[in-house]
Amino acid sequence: MIVVLVARSIGLFVLAAVFEIGGAWLVWRGLREHRGMVFDGYRPDRFDILGAAICLVGMSVIMYAPRPG
Repeated sequence: MIVVLVARSIGLFVLAAVFEIGGAWLVWRGLREHRGMVFDGYRPDRFDILGAAICLVGMSVIMYAPRPG
């Protein structure tokens, strides 16, 4: 049972790493080729930016909240 759990967690870690590297590569490629927002014709509006800011504030609250030691 423990072998299955370890194998599963390693597999999920590798899959997450592939997606992380792939996403970073796509961003790098878009910047290198000057495509980014021009490529898909979509420019974020103020609500997109506000939503992203709310997500970052929420992540900060979760990450930096004082925890009992």
